[in-house]
Amino acid sequence: MLSVLTGALLLLPACAGKVDTTKDFAMTLNGQKYVVKLDAPAARIQELEAGYSNEQSLSVTFPIKTANPMKVMGFRLAFKERQIVVDEEIESHAGDDRHFLHMQYFPLLGHKVNEGTILTYSSRRKTGSLRVRFDELEAQAGGRVKGIILYAALYAYYQKQDSPDPIEPKEEKKLEIYNFPFEATFVESTF
Repeated sequence: MLSVLTGALLLLPACAGKVDTTKDFAMTLNGQKYVVKLDAPAARIQELEAGYSNEQSLSVTFPIKTANPMKVMGFRLAFKERQIVVDEEIESHAGDDRHFLHMQYFPLLGHKVNEGTILTYSSRRKTGSLRVRFDELEAQAGGRVKGIILYAALYAYYQKQDSPDPIEPKEEKKLEIYNFPFEATFVESTF
């Protein structure tokens, strides 16, 4: 019981202190310091429309370390290889209709389970944005990906299981992240 409470406390936003945005994995939620422990990044590659297309869905995930045995909660950077230029900063904004680069965050807390509603943060909402640099990209199973998420602004919304329409929270929630370095080897994925 004590370890569950301790783990939950580690996931709560820390309200004291100024955030040094030059440090790796710096985060703020509505301007206040936000702390979450993350596991090592993992890279996944999935063929879209298997057998009908040569396009692939690529992602790098940063799973939450505590109380997350399936490694599905945490940050997920998704991108399309054709749009990526190695060693250049690439930006994507909420209104960008190319959808080649975006980021989501699936927290452990904040869901409305009794209503069948989950909380998600996305760079595609409101005035969200994302700036990434890829230093290495070999888009194949066993290939490597390396880079850094320089900045991301993610806005919260709720999603009901039985509806495609997002629900806005009563109070706006803006999560900003700074300097998320990643280095991983792609594995094939079916999800």
